[in-house]
Amino acid sequence: MGIKVFVKIPEGASVVEEDWQLKTALNKFKKLCNREGVIKEVRRHEFFEKPSDRKRRDKARRLINIKKAQQESEKES
Repeated sequence: MGIKVFVKIPEGASVVEEDWQLKTALNKFKKLCNREGVIKEVRRHEFFEKPSDRKRRDKARRLINIKKAQQESEKES
């Protein structure tokens, strides 16, 4: 059983032109989905995540970013 993804495309926007090859059309569709964040959203909702776990993960990510910024500033000095 495959994953069903429903993408809302704005009216008047064409994803596939008639003379495009299938490979080109798929690449355009992938880029459109990446820009809109569809893949990220699907993965985020794939499993339930407790709010406390999300906060813990976000806090850890912030600490890592702070450490990276400190290391970069030390290299520049």
